[in-house]
Amino acid sequence: ILEEAAQIVSNDIPLLKLLSEAYLKADLPSAALQTVQKVLNLSPSSVETLAWYAEKNLELKQQHEALQALRRAVEISPEDTNLQVHYAHVLMQSGQRSQAVRLYLQLLHSNQLQLEDIILSAENLTQHGEVDLALTFLQTAQKNSRFFASDDQYQILLCFAKVCQQVGDLQSGLKYIEQALQIKSDSITEPYK
Repeated sequence: ILEEAAQIVSNDIPLLKLLSEAYLKADLPSAALQTVQKVLNLSPSSVETLAWYAEKNLELKQQHEALQALRRAVEISPEDTNLQVHYAHVLMQSGQRSQAVRLYLQLLHSNQLQLEDIILSAENLTQHGEVDLALTFLQTAQKNSRFFASDDQYQILLCFAKVCQQVGDLQSGLKYIEQALQIKSDSITEPYK
């Protein structure tokens, strides 16, 4: 049935994407890879397609192809910081640590990251042993006036706590949790003052 579907939907990107998912779930990696490649061939300059292609190649343990697709997507859309954070993470996963750290530092100094990008970067960096750089990301966010809202500060403090706990610094982790709770309780009682 899947082979018949592949013949029928040969130029329909949404259906080919669904078909590739079906192949993945049916544990047919060769067919999934061929279908994923068809999608890319139909839309080779679409940032969305390149990001999707990279994601599927990672699922198929094809890191080199994923990196190439992400590199191309970043070249097409350099303003997409979330895409760059994802690219840096995949670089780190593939053992290209110095290149990943360089990209993370560029992103940090660009001052264009959204809070979710900063938190994702800090989590990725911590996961790969770059704790000092992760903490620098969070400290920079904490001082940035774009993130002075209590909800933003709350999220930053929770990420600080998570990083501290992951590296075994439970005392500091608890300190950040207490600060986050204080912000949360202040924001709840604020309307009643």
